[in-house]
Amino acid sequence: MPTINGPFKFGNSPPKQLMGWDVEQAAEQKQIMFGAIPPFQTPTPTTTTTTQPIWEIVKTINDGKHLPTFKQQIGDCVGAGAKQMLDYLTIAQVGRNFQENFFRPAHCSFIYGMSRVKYLQRSIRSDGSTGRAAALVLQNDGAYFEDWKSSPPYSGALSRKWGEKPGPPEDIRALAEPHLVLSISEVQTVAQLKAALKSGCMCTIASMQGFDMQPLNLQGYHVFKPGESWAHQMCFLEWMEQPFPAAYRMNSWGPDAHGTPLHGEPPGGAWNLQSDLEREFQSPVLECFAFRALRAWLTSPNYNIIYQPDHRQPPIPYQTA
Repeated sequence: MPTINGPFKFGNSPPKQLMGWDVEQAAEQKQIMFGAIPPFQTPTPTTTTTTQPIWEIVKTINDGKHLPTFKQQIGDCVGAGAKQMLDYLTIAQVGRNFQENFFRPAHCSFIYGMSRVKYLQRSIRSDGSTGRAAALVLQNDGAYFEDWKSSPPYSGALSRKWGEKPGPPEDIRALAEPHLVLSISEVQTVAQLKAALKSGCMCTIASMQGFDMQPLNLQGYHVFKPGESWAHQMCFLEWMEQPFPAAYRMNSWGPDAHGTPLHGEPPGGAWNLQSDLEREFQSPVLECFAFRALRAWLTSPNYNIIYQPDHRQPPIPYQTA
């Protein structure tokens, strides 16, 4: 299988400074917080959604453009993976389920900061958190959005500031609190991952599985080749069966990190073969969660509202009906 030529921001060496999954705390949390997030239940076939990839929906309502690929500045990958997952989940609700929601880009630094100050079992001096802690933030503390009028822009410095006590300010926590993900479940097998993605969920995954920076060209598709270990969180956006079973795995190292996809998929990711996922899911520590039903930002019906990088919306009161 030939490799695909660059450009690659980081070349062939992965950026270790952007990996921030704390595997030891993930193992501790799995024991201590067992049951805080329920196991995934395979839905009935009637709940299966359209087969149109989520990025095609994005491009349909965003003038043919992808969502911007997030680019970490520090080892806040736990927040970054959850942020990108949540952005695509919101698009699914707006453009696939036709719910009356604004699209609001989630703020990585809030998820990352809250995960550290509220859910880690012990403090750590370096960057890092766990996938379970990020999921608990979205389950219990909500999502803070980038386009609040007074929202500070993402930066590595902000993630580090909010990742130390006291964490994000109280007024920001109050704004996030109504916007919970109402359905979060733990995915323990590849069969469950497939069912989750095909039923409209978006998923995060944190593990020690790493990949070559340059994906392979497999039957005309951009495919991750397993490589050295990465303590890293990413997210899954779609599942496909043909020409081979695989999940689209999105990274958060910018649009150029893994070259240019071949079938219009978002830059910054690649397909992850089912056979490789089966080996990865044998890990006793891997963290994978499925997310559905964000209590998003209600508005009158408008299916053309999409993120613009310089757009700022003033706060509007949240309504429950």
